[in-house]
Amino acid sequence: MITIKEIAKEARVSIATVSRVLNGTGGYSQETFDRVNKIADAHHYLKNAAAHTLVSASSKIIGILIPSVSTSFSGDIINGIEDAAYAAGYDVILAHTGIGGDERRLLENINMMRNRQVEGLVIVSNQFTETALTLIQRLRLNTTLISTSTRNNSLPAFVIDDVAAMHAVTSYLLSIGHQHIAIIGADPDDHVTGAPRIKGYRDAMMDAGMVPSIAWVQRGDFSYESGYTGFKRLYSGEYDITAVCCVSDEAALGVIAAAHEFGLSVPDDLSVTGFDGTRLSEMVRPRLTTVRQPFYRMGKAGATALLQHITSGESINGETFPFEIEIRESTKPLDTQRRGE
Repeated sequence: MITIKEIAKEARVSIATVSRVLNGTGGYSQETFDRVNKIADAHHYLKNAAAHTLVSASSKIIGILIPSVSTSFSGDIINGIEDAAYAAGYDVILAHTGIGGDERRLLENINMMRNRQVEGLVIVSNQFTETALTLIQRLRLNTTLISTSTRNNSLPAFVIDDVAAMHAVTSYLLSIGHQHIAIIGADPDDHVTGAPRIKGYRDAMMDAGMVPSIAWVQRGDFSYESGYTGFKRLYSGEYDITAVCCVSDEAALGVIAAAHEFGLSVPDDLSVTGFDGTRLSEMVRPRLTTVRQPFYRMGKAGATALLQHITSGESINGETFPFEIEIRESTKPLDTQRRGE
C-alpha cells in the first residue's frame, strides 16, 4: 500500500499537506486537493492499517452521525436504527457532528468512525460537501443517508419529498382562506431541506396566484430561536400576516411564543403550522397542525438496507417515504379568525 510520504513525493507537496487533504481539515487549494486525492485513489490508499481488518474480519458495529441528539426529531430515527442493528446482532456508535453545517467536525467524525472499524455508517440530516463525499468514497465506507441527500444522489437516501410536503401544508392554509402566509426558520443555502421547503412554499403560493413578499421568507436554522426571532422581525415590520408555515415543530413553538408576547392568540389571531410531526407537536397547546414524517420507519429502513448490504452484498436502494398533514388546533379558517372578521 502506498504511504503518505510516497503520495507527497508524487504530488510534489509536503507530508503535512497530504495529511490535511486526506483528513479534510483545509489549508490547501482545490488543485492540490484534486491532485492528492487522484493519486490516493489510483493507489487505493486507506488511512490506516486497522481499516484493512474490515476486509477479513467483522467488527459488528455501525456508526451514526447526527447534527444534534437534543433535537426533537432525532430520537425516533435513532430508535429505528438501533432496533435494526440489534435485530442483526450489531452494536451502534453515535457521534454528534454539530449544528449549522460544521464540515470540519463532520470530516473528523467520519475518520473517527473508520478508525473505530465500523462496518457501515448512517448519516442523519447533515449537509454534504464534495469533500465529505470524497472522504467517504476514498475510505470505502458503506453509507446510507436519513433525512438528507447528496446533490448528485450518489449515496442512497431515505427521505420524504420536502418540496411536496411544504407545498401541501401551504396549500392547506390557502384552502382555508389565508393569503398572507409567511415561512419561517429555513436556511435557503441548505440544499437538503431548507431550499426545498422554501421552494414548496413559493410554488404553492404561485399556484394560487399569490406572489409572496421577500420579507415573508424569514431564514433560520430550524430551531426554536429562529422561529422566535423570525416572527419578531416579521411582526415588527407590520406585515399583515395571518398564517405562518414553520420548517420544524421547534420553530413553530418559537413563533407561538413570540406571537404571545405581541398579544396574539394562536389560532384566533394567527394560524401556525409545524413540520416533522414530533412529540412536541402533540404536547404544546394548541396542538400543532404539522407535516408528519415517519422518522422511525426511515431510520429502521436505512439501517436495515445498510446491514443487508454488509452481510449479504445486496445493493442499497434509497426510498422516498409518504408524509401526512396532521390538522390540529393551531390553525383555523381566516373568516373565523378575529383578524379575518
